[in-house]
Amino acid sequence: MKSFAQGFGLLEAIVAVAVISIISTVAYTSYQNHILRTQEEVAKHDLMQMMGDFQMVYIKTGAFADPHGSGYSSNVVNTISEYNQKSKYFTVKIYPSNVANAHQYVCLLATPKADTLISAKAQKFVIDNYGKLYVDIPASCLAN
Repeated sequence: MKSFAQGFGLLEAIVAVAVISIISTVAYTSYQNHILRTQEEVAKHDLMQMMGDFQMVYIKTGAFADPHGSGYSSNVVNTISEYNQKSKYFTVKIYPSNVANAHQYVCLLATPKADTLISAKAQKFVIDNYGKLYVDIPASCLAN
């Protein structure tokens, strides 16, 4: 009687490695997209909280900022500064950067930081003082 060798042959091993490589590539791409969506949602949530801080200033003082004084509330500016230092993926800016009048529109712009996992695929986004999200800065936030 002939005895048969047990185990995998070279061809079977090559096919198994190829299948594992394809599955790994698809899984890794899916994982990167998941990270991108998650970080964008986290940044949107954080911007909504920061805009809530602006709304609290508006409720207390009747204005988003003091055009004749110190500008935007130091609490809000400090919150944004702390966020920019802690965030790995986004940088936040206030638009407009100078206070033209007390009742102007205020927008927060989140821009992806360079050289991060999501920088190539993520896009910037803006939230205005009404909580509406935009892909680009609306004219109301650029007007003085």
